[in-house]
Amino acid sequence: MEYFDVLNENGEFTGKIESREECHKKGLWHRAVYGFIFNKNGEVLLQKRSKNKKLWPNLWDVTVGGHVLSGEFGKQALIRETKEELGIVIKENEIQYLVGSTSSNIKGNIINNHFNECYIITKDIEISQIQLQEDEVEEVRWFPKQEILARINDNFNGITEKTGPWNFLKKYYETLDKIIIEVGSTCTKIDKYDGKNVERIKEITIEFKRHYAEDKKLREKDVEKLISEINKIKDISKNIYVCGTSIFRNLEEKERKEFLEKFKKETELDFHIISQERENELTVFGATRFVNKKVCVFIGGGGSTEISIYDKKIVETANTKIGVIDIMQEFKDLGEDFATTDVETVKKYIKQKLNLPKHKADILILAGGGHEKFARLSGIKYEKNTLYEDNASPIMMDIDTRKKETERYYKEISLDEIRNKVDDPDWWYATRAMCAFVLVVAEEIGAKYIVPTDIAMVYGLLNNKE
Repeated sequence: MEYFDVLNENGEFTGKIESREECHKKGLWHRAVYGFIFNKNGEVLLQKRSKNKKLWPNLWDVTVGGHVLSGEFGKQALIRETKEELGIVIKENEIQYLVGSTSSNIKGNIINNHFNECYIITKDIEISQIQLQEDEVEEVRWFPKQEILARINDNFNGITEKTGPWNFLKKYYETLDKIIIEVGSTCTKIDKYDGKNVERIKEITIEFKRHYAEDKKLREKDVEKLISEINKIKDISKNIYVCGTSIFRNLEEKERKEFLEKFKKETELDFHIISQERENELTVFGATRFVNKKVCVFIGGGGSTEISIYDKKIVETANTKIGVIDIMQEFKDLGEDFATTDVETVKKYIKQKLNLPKHKADILILAGGGHEKFARLSGIKYEKNTLYEDNASPIMMDIDTRKKETERYYKEISLDEIRNKVDDPDWWYATRAMCAFVLVVAEEIGAKYIVPTDIAMVYGLLNNKE
């Protein structure tokens, strides 16, 4: 015989304890738990209820669920039920609280009034290892996201009518399909996170910094283009986070306020302006996720430069409010088909302007976006990254190769030919300036290897749930 703690309508303990039968007969409020187990592929494990069950026989149900016995905590009940129904042992650190809710339903003579706790469990499980409680469960299988959502949206087709847990699962899926948009001085990066992987779905060149230098204010066409692109993305997901970096940090208060109000009004989204220090921290987190050695992370942009020495944590930072667009104002020929200014002249100018770290490091990681893209499309030489494993950092080159290839990019590689072949020709405008920045930093820290990546703030933002 199972006994439950009786609650009042506010979820408060009354001090009374009643049997399962009495609670269901009288409709007394009591506690229940539900759990969804996810594997590494994002599939969720569901169980089919026994054909002998009084409620919802032969229907697919949440992975595990049951009542909280008198004196139990919710997680304790979930661990117990998972072991009883499926023979699976789960640990507390594998359990993530999702949401609490109430539910009421009547089936025949059973009146179920529940205060529910819903949990997510992340665990890879072999179906063959599951030991079913035969009087409770007919079978189990992994369901892909789209099939579950289709069943929920089709009036709970083939699944139990536990509207609360299913709708919470639906909302949980919506939080996983998150879009993070990072608006830079030149490049706007749009990433999609599905709960497991980050995918760069689009890059848009909007030359905010370059046009601001010309107009001394944000160009209206640039703002309209940004708003238009973001409103298109809303068709993919409603869970969108938008942030901006250097150019937006430097706006005067009146212009900043007008921009933020216009953006909010026309997109119904907030625009978060990220400080230079925070941009540095978030990007370094992403660039060093799989690194266990001392490295330097260079974050180059149109209007700012952030440099960090990382050795299990950030041990030194050197930030400067200068970027490649500032260099292009001085050396306009770098945007022509071939440069007339030599690399050393540009490097000397940058070194006078740039704050540089004092620490040394053998590896320089290029982050902030676009460095891997540049290496692959520009025609410079690179090789497979053998320094560490990270799917977002697949290539590298040694310092001597980078120096030779930069000289070649200035004098021998046609920028016009590249522009004619790519989808975003405007993006390439300041790439020679960026190459000079990279060499200045690499030589200052004594780098032996350079790892160009397209990593930006997205990993840090997801980790910090911003």
